[in-house]
Amino acid sequence: MIRPRTALLLAGVLLAPATAVPASAQEPPQPTDTGTFLGTWARVEPGQRQALQVRRTDDGRWEVRLYWWTSEDFLVDTGWTGAVDYRWRGHAGRIALEVDQQASDGSRIRARWSREQDGERASHLSEQGPVEIYRAGQRGEKLAFVVDPLRLSVEVGEPIAPYELDARERTTRRVWIMRKVSRRLIGWDEIPW
Repeated sequence: MIRPRTALLLAGVLLAPATAVPASAQEPPQPTDTGTFLGTWARVEPGQRQALQVRRTDDGRWEVRLYWWTSEDFLVDTGWTGAVDYRWRGHAGRIALEVDQQASDGSRIRARWSREQDGERASHLSEQGPVEIYRAGQRGEKLAFVVDPLRLSVEVGEPIAPYELDARERTTRRVWIMRKVSRRLIGWDEIPW
């Protein structure tokens, strides 16, 4: 029989790239209108790297591209489409970061975050939430990527214990603070991690 600890481990396997972000507990910084979104932004912490590229099309539409790597072999690059299907530990997943053009302007980019990830024993992780991307710091040298509220749930499709039937949604917040590494759009391998 699987013990509660095993169920928590199963959830941890699915959530590892999502919840191993201690920065999620921090308060978002105050926004500023100084600086520019355009370019490449990145952040590093033990076992994780995220980068975001921001550009504007000729017709004025905002486009963002997300790179997310963890030491647990999780690697995602949304490309300029803002969405990507991927496989992690042999299971299918999808991340989408869709910019809301009507709600975005020169000081804030608003988007919608969605992540779906399958796992062992027909388990499934779901993350959903609104994203606000804005500049911070005295000169706009920081970029805040805030998903608030982030609605997160893990469902075990083949439960083998009563406590695994509880797939309650949890609400949290993800806050990533990035630094500008280039005014240009550079390759991920060019970022001085």
